[in-house]
Amino acid sequence: VGDKGTIVHYDGTGFTKLESGTDIRLTDVWGIRGNDGEVHVWACGSSETTNESVVLSITDQSVETIYHRYVGGANNLDDETTMSPMGETLWATPSSPLLWIAGGFGLVVFNNNQAPTSYSLIDVYQQYNWYPYTWKMRGTDKNDLFLAGEYGSVFHYNGKNWHLYTELLNDGIRFWCLATSPHLVVIGGEDNSGFLRKGIIVIGRR
Repeated sequence: VGDKGTIVHYDGTGFTKLESGTDIRLTDVWGIRGNDGEVHVWACGSSETTNESVVLSITDQSVETIYHRYVGGANNLDDETTMSPMGETLWATPSSPLLWIAGGFGLVVFNNNQAPTSYSLIDVYQQYNWYPYTWKMRGTDKNDLFLAGEYGSVFHYNGKNWHLYTELLNDGIRFWCLATSPHLVVIGGEDNSGFLRKGIIVIGRR
């Protein structure tokens, strides 16, 4: 996924471009094999100029918009007018019908990953009185989620409480990517704190 709503699928032998129905920059894609045996894929992204945001459901070769934050801040699911969620990154698990979305305005959970009708906020700000913009979210289960983003911020959610890894905080660091397994987390990004910009990789073990 990428700029101007681009979605390209590789089936092992060739590439197929899918019509996304949006020109919003897409920043993340995630897929699972559900308990029904079917493969479910989602993509999301946001506009840097209009603050629009979309969450897309991808099935076979078709793409459907299941969430849209409009210009101005309203959305298609409720009557919020200014502070609707921004979808910069997303995640789902076969063990749950929910869909997790993060970006601006925090982490939210959609009540259904195929046809959401509502969402709820998992409040990070309340515990730390601080929440930087999130660029990537990954996890192994709904009680084992990592979020990474601006200022070297890395949060872990255990299903009840948040933990902020304060030893990683740095105004010059932005974490773009993240991968997890039950015993390992790998986070990548860029470090702009020195004279020359450089890449940075953080590895955590447990």
